[in-house]
Formats: sequence, C-alpha cells, structure tokens
Amino acid sequence: MPAPTVLTETAQGYVLGPAETSTAAEVRIPVVGGGVTLVILGAIAVLCPWMPYVTGYGSSGNGWDSIDALESNDKFSAGPALTLVTGLIVLVTGGVVLMNQRSRNPISNKGVGVLLLVVGLVMLGVGGATFNALDELFTEAEIAVNQGVGLWLSCASGLATIVAGIVFLNKPSLTRGR
Repeated sequence: MPAPTVLTETAQGYVLGPAETSTAAEVRIPVVGGGVTLVILGAIAVLCPWMPYVTGYGSSGNGWDSIDALESNDKFSAGPALTLVTGLIVLVTGGVVLMNQRSRNPISNKGVGVLLLVVGLVMLGVGGATFNALDELFTEAEIAVNQGVGLWLSCASGLATIVAGIVFLNKPSLTRGR
C-alpha cells in the first residue's frame, strides 16, 4: 500500500509529498501508573490505624485503641498517628504526580523519589516500632495475641513506598507523563 500524499505549501510553492504520520513512539500518553500506585499506597496507610493492630480471644483492637495501653506502660505509642501522617504524605504526593502529568514544567522524579524513600523508611520504622512495643506489652502481661492486619499493612505500605521511591528515582517518565 503506498504512503498517503498531501499538498504542502513551501517557500517555493506547493509540493506534493508524503503525509506525515505519527508513530506509536511519537504519541505522548501520560504514564499514570506511578501516581495511581502512590494514591493506593497512601489510602491503605491512611486506613491502617482504624484496622486491627492486635487480635486474640475473639476480639481485636485497632491502632487508636492501642495508644492508651502503650502510653501507660511507657512504650512507643505514636505509631497510628505517624502512620496516618506518612500515609497522607504519600496520598498527596500521588495526587500531585497525577495532576502534574500534562504540565509543561514537570516535577522532579528525583525529588519525588527521595521524598518517597524518606517517608517509606519512616513508615516502615514506625510499623516495626509499634509491632515491637505491642509484642513487649502483651508478652510482659503474658497474654497471647496476634498482630493484626492493620499493623502488617502499615509495614507493607512502608516497604512498598520505599520500592516506589527507588523506581521514581530511576524512571523520569513517571513524573513527566512521557
């Protein structure tokens, strides 16, 4: 099949030549996977303090319920609040990345990557510290409980945020939409 031809105006007059066609490589489609992933990770982390942190004996306690028991025993008790704050940071970062996809001045993938690395490390550290504090509290009281899904998901969100930070550092197209 012959290439389509068009009549094009040039400085010398009109010229009949091949029509310009765009290839798949030339079409710019925003890459929204990075921003969507961050929004999902942030939403999961934001919900974690309301999910069970400990379960046992047919009942469970969420992150907010654990604060009083941890504070009264001089254990690390800031876990649910810090998980909420770091989750909000990831959620907002994902929203900014999504909204900035078509901007002529894209945000820095290095800046987003470093932010995600720091926030992910804090989130993972907070989850681990809360895990240890609850384990110590219930071991000292000789009560057998299991760590709940909220605590596991907050640690997993932190780890996934670290991975996302590494990916953002190495993939400029995630913030530039190309």
